[in-house]
Amino acid sequence: MSANVVKKAQDYRWGSLYNWLGGDTAIELAPWSLRRLPHWANRVNQAMTKKEQEAFTRSINRGVPFGSQQWTNETVK
Repeated sequence: MSANVVKKAQDYRWGSLYNWLGGDTAIELAPWSLRRLPHWANRVNQAMTKKEQEAFTRSINRGVPFGSQQWTNETVK
């Protein structure tokens, strides 16, 4: 699932990764409630696996949050 707008996610000026890495933008985002994993930009730039794509499509079609079952249950509460 890619629109091929930019080669790397951090190059998309209106994205949160661009902002998080110190990009020059007027967008102000709320702080994350969780700490980002090491090498976060690399992870964001990896293609989703087929299993991730299926889970993402399922969450869109069902209108439910995208995440682990535990995280989804807690978020729904």
